[in-house]
Parts: sequence; C-alpha cells; structure tokens
Amino acid sequence: MLLIHAIKYLALVASLSLLSSIATAQDVALRSDLSASCSSVCLSGAVQKGVTGTLLARNLSLVSSAANVMMTAQVEYSTGSGFFPVSGASQSFGPLTVAPNAVASQIYNIAFTPSPQALSYRVTLTVTASNAAAAISRDPFRFQDCQDPICTFDNNDPGGCTLTQGYWKNHAQNWPVTVLTLGSVNYAQAELLAILNRPVKGNGLVSLAHQLIAAKLNVANGGTCATATADIAAADAMIGSLTVPPVNTSTSSLSTSSTSALVSKLDNFNRGLVAGCPGHCAE
Repeated sequence: MLLIHAIKYLALVASLSLLSSIATAQDVALRSDLSASCSSVCLSGAVQKGVTGTLLARNLSLVSSAANVMMTAQVEYSTGSGFFPVSGASQSFGPLTVAPNAVASQIYNIAFTPSPQALSYRVTLTVTASNAAAAISRDPFRFQDCQDPICTFDNNDPGGCTLTQGYWKNHAQNWPVTVLTLGSVNYAQAELLAILNRPVKGNGLVSLAHQLIAAKLNVANGGTCATATADIAAADAMIGSLTVPPVNTSTSSLSTSSTSALVSKLDNFNRGLVAGCPGHCAE
C-alpha cells in the first residue's frame, strides 16, 4: 500500500512539474490586429498616396509577464503570383512594454506610390517579442481604393486637411481611430474625450494633451507633414509616462511655461496655419 501511495505521489509531482513547464513556455502569447485604408498624404507640401491605420498587439499572458513588443507594418503588392514588399513602405514601433492582458496601439502612416500593375495590396503587421512567437495579421486593399480622394490644399478634402481640438471634441463619431497614445500611455476614446473636456486651469499637461489629441487625429485622418511629425514626437517626449487628468483621477501636471511653445505649434498645425502642411478643412 505504501508503494502504491508513493507511486501516486511521484506521478502527481511529475504532472505538476509538467504543468509548470507548460505555463513557463507559454509565458507570453500575442494576438495582433490592424486596420488599413488608403489615403492621400500631404508630406512637406508634396502629395503622395499612402495607407494609414491602427496597429494593435495584445499580451495574452497566462502568468504575470510583460512583453517587450516590436510592431512593424509593411505594405505588400501582388501581381497575381504571391505578395512582395513595397520598397521603403514600412513603419516600425517599439520596443513597447505590454502588461499581461493589455494592448499596445500605434497609428501608422506610410506614403508610397500605388502601381496600376499591382492587382492588389495588403498591409502586413508583424509583432515580435523576446519572450513570445511572432503574431501576424493582414488587411488587404486594392489599387482602385487609392485613387480617391485626391489630396489637395483647397481645404475641401477631409483626408488632406486639419481640424481643431474643438471640432474633434464635438464630433467623436468622425474620429478615424478610437485609441491614441499620449506620451507612453494608451487612451480609449472615452478617456480622450474626458481629457478634451477637462478645463486647463493652469495645467500645461492638459493644454498640451488637447492639441496633441487633435494633431494625432488629423494625422490619422490623412493630414500630416514633416513639421507636425516632429512636433508630435516632441510633445510625446515631454508627456512621457505621465497620465493626463482626469484619467485614473490623475493629478499630474506640467507648467504652462514649459508647454506653451509646443501647444502653439500644434495649435497652428491643427488650424492649418503651418507652411508646407495641410490647410484647414472646410467644416
């Protein structure tokens, strides 16, 4: 009888050891998704066709392990015999730290020239992490999808012009994306609207976030330029890991003197007043 109990005990220990090794091997699992749509992109005063959308990577961890994630969007074309990368038409983000059961979100804008010889296109999202396998997703679109609207500077093209933070605050149904990253923190649309409705009251972090939200929505809507890209990056760097009030009852702040220059630059971009950048949309 003692021998039988000993055998059962050893079997139980072996079973638990196996389960432990499986959990460790599956420490981090990734799921990826993206949206892709053709747009007309105005870059430095030049009109280029492009594709824009949102990249998502979720950490499906079985245990409490963060994933250091890299995300790359690549435009590919097909002439009927497989898909091939469009040279220079890619954008990468990361490394991004993604907590268990959390989502990393990035907005991408890739300018390229569609070719009539290509029967179809797709955007391929590749997500990799040091402690997880690659997760790949794809979203196809056609050459014909890239033909209209044409990006112009006559302020009549909603895909190649800009809108103010006041417009985006009052027209949530027109947002091209519903998740944005401010600094290094991701925000859902409801949180972004709460920030837009938050009075500044001397908090430079809030005033900077107002203009940064509008600028990122304008970029996601196809209105962008090199100057705006640089100013948006500078604003993200300034905000860093701070959570913008009132999200999570945050009391974080920045002085208005430290943010005023960037606030003014982004406000001018959002109002269509920056040379070489899209004009303001006809609302």
